Parts: sequence; C-alpha cells; structure tokens
Amino acid sequence: MGSLRIALAFLAWLAAAKSPQELPKEIRQALDSLHTGWRFAQLDTFNTQQLKPDERPDWVSGDLDARGKPDYVVQIVDPRRPQDSRQLVLGFINSARGFTRLSIDSTPQSLQTYLRVNRRGTRGFNIETHRWFTYQRDVLSVLYNQTAGMDCPYASGRFSCTVSGD
Repeated sequence: MGSLRIALAFLAWLAAAKSPQELPKEIRQALDSLHTGWRFAQLDTFNTQQLKPDERPDWVSGDLDARGKPDYVVQIVDPRRPQDSRQLVLGFINSARGFTRLSIDSTPQSLQTYLRVNRRGTRGFNIETHRWFTYQRDVLSVLYNQTAGMDCPYASGRFSCTVSGD
C-alpha cells in the first residue's frame, strides 16, 4: 500500500511539473472579464534566445502552492491601465473552488521581462549570502533583461518577492 501511495504522489508531481500547452479556459475568461483588451506581454529577440526550449515568456505553470495541482502565472499588458503599471504579472492558484487570482507585479510595458519557474529540487544562488541552495518547492522567478530578477515564492495566500539577481 505504501509503494502505491508513493507512485501516485510521484505521478501527481510529474503531471504538475510538466508545462501544459494551453492556459486553462477559466483563466482566459477571468482575464477577459477583468482586463478588457489585454494581450500577452511580448519579449525582444535577445531575451527570447535566453529561454530554455520548453519555456515561454508570457505564462508559466508549476505546483507553486505544493498541493499537487498546476498553478499558473501570466504576464499581460492591459492597455487601459496607466503607463507606469500597464504590464502585469498575475498568479492563479488552483484550489477546489477554482483559481484564485493574485497580483504579483506591475511595471511599465517592457519587451525585456519574462517568467520562469524554478522547480523543486533545482539549485539557486542567494546573492545576499553568496551561497547556493536547493528550492524546496516550485518558485516563480520574474526576470528583467538578464540584469535583475525576483524570486516570488507562494505561501500563506500570497506571493512574496525578493531580489534574486541574475
């Protein structure tokens, strides 16, 4: 019985770790409702070349709340917002009642900002302590033109972002 539980837990983790090909309809509907005229943020050629083959700059998925279901983060441009906050990074945490939307960041429109999920078990570098560490859960990173970045772990119902460097 114990090995069956382990196998099922591994399969659930594997399903959450794989990036889906499409953003769930429920998230697109929420974006259409709350951000009329929105579009996915775009990335310039230089930064597009920095992406790994399975990455995309405009949305990512991972098990950000460590509950075994895929959560999503999108980066959109809302043309109705002021110039200084037109580009939005929004999280959608998957729960039994559907997706909960959370604001993570807002900036002026940029062609140099992209998203990445650091998967549980991968290594990162803390620029303050100058030490390597291992991510204990999937963590969102917002990266800015290969010069700066933020790690944004999800805990206690919110994303808490700190400078992570590049």
